[in-house]
Amino acid sequence: MSRSHSRSHSHTTNPIFSLTQGFALRRPVPCPAGMYCHPGTAVDKSNMFNYTTPQPCAESMYCPEGSIDPKGVGDCPRGFYCPFGVKIPCPVGTNCPRDGHWDPLSCSPGTFNGMVGQLKCSECPRGYICPGFGRIDPAICPPGYSCGKTGLKSPNSRCPPGFYCPTGTITSDPLRNDTTLRPYPCSPGSYCMGGVGYEATRSGDFLYAQVCTEGFFCELASTTPKGSGLCPAGFLCPAGTSNPIPSPKGYFAE
Repeated sequence: MSRSHSRSHSHTTNPIFSLTQGFALRRPVPCPAGMYCHPGTAVDKSNMFNYTTPQPCAESMYCPEGSIDPKGVGDCPRGFYCPFGVKIPCPVGTNCPRDGHWDPLSCSPGTFNGMVGQLKCSECPRGYICPGFGRIDPAICPPGYSCGKTGLKSPNSRCPPGFYCPTGTITSDPLRNDTTLRPYPCSPGSYCMGGVGYEATRSGDFLYAQVCTEGFFCELASTTPKGSGLCPAGFLCPAGTSNPIPSPKGYFAE
């Protein structure tokens, strides 16, 4: 009984056990992301050139938590940029094609990018244009033009005379039958100079077809106000005529 009592008394008075009661044990905390910590760093708030505090990493370097060197784990990886040692995916409209970017590169004219973390921008497809820098999506080819190449920053061809080109036209050749995105002939009774985008007539707006001039007739795909020529004798040709109209009974037409 005396031995047992002695062991129990010894356990309750163990000095190590009594010292740890009521205290939270602590351990080192990783250096914050984007910073590096020298040996002996004591706080998590940075104070420049005070090396007992975290210090900012070098530009274009990637420093995850726990970094011990201003270069962190090395150059910022491709597809990301590291302005303050923190790895950030390249945003839309930009690309990061190589290691070590501290600032993303804007997509150049003729290209676009609608996704984050990309190594390169995509080439503008046919039927579209990509003007300016930093585009996130292509713009459809405007009416009156054709966009027959990839990587265009502006249309590469105007619609040919006698035809109109709706939005998204990919060729200036009206005879191509392998696509519907081609020029279409302007309607009889109207004419189209180069660069027309709409079949409807609107006087004075040359993005639209124009009404054939009075005294003349305009067949399909006419290119001038006089169309197919002067109204023949014995016929009438009011404005917008596609086929000359015979003069009525009892009348003659010079």
